[in-house]
Amino acid sequence: RGYYCAQIQMCGIHVRTFSTRHLVTAAEAHLALIALKEIFFGKWTDNGMADFDEVLRASAVEAGLQKMYFPSAMHWFEKVVEPEPGVKWRLTTPCTRDLESTLKNRSEVLQLLNR
Repeated sequence: RGYYCAQIQMCGIHVRTFSTRHLVTAAEAHLALIALKEIFFGKWTDNGMADFDEVLRASAVEAGLQKMYFPSAMHWFEKVVEPEPGVKWRLTTPCTRDLESTLKNRSEVLQLLNR
């Protein structure tokens, strides 16, 4: 008998719930994360795929209002870059429990890549 968790990825932002031995708890967390992802992509498409950060914040708030629960969720940003042909780097920000910190880290990575 192992441990289970739920994880999703939205445009490089990863969200993972805590590990649990209870499959039902992990399944409920997975459904909540899928709902968050659906809310996010619905809002982002309606917004013309602009202002990623604001749409993600609004989606998290809306999911919370719908009683979606993401137990001990960890967030991080991951981006794969190819500085030269055949060489790929996976850039990953630190894991945090604070969405605002993750969005700030994402912004900093993207700014560095656009220099």
